[in-house]
Amino acid sequence: MAYPESQVVMGGLVHIPIIIGVFWALNNLTTGGSKAKKAAEAQAKQAAEQAAAAQAAEQAAAKAAEELAAKKAAEAAAAKKAAETAAPATTAVAPVSGEAEASQASNNDTQTTPAPDQEVL
Repeated sequence: MAYPESQVVMGGLVHIPIIIGVFWALNNLTTGGSKAKKAAEAQAKQAAEQAAAAQAAEQAAAKAAEELAAKKAAEAAAAKKAAETAAPATTAVAPVSGEAEASQASNNDTQTTPAPDQEVL
């Protein structure tokens, strides 16, 4: 039985997507593992880059804190030196012997009360 030419051409065209689908499925089955491996490697590389960036940021913050502490220490030393040079040294005047004993006695007269949780000896 003979088929018309248009029916034969239409039959050939219908089979093209089927053949493409078969080859696509075979390609996915044979290379599916390597695609997953490449994706996992890319993800691991990205995680390593993020960790390196976080570590670099942490080191930069530590360096900035160290520089700030050094700057504050230098300022404190300069302020101390300026205070020493600005204020002349004062000499204490020795009180008369009676005044010294009176001031010492007044300081020693008061007794401190122990805290409630401490024992009195």
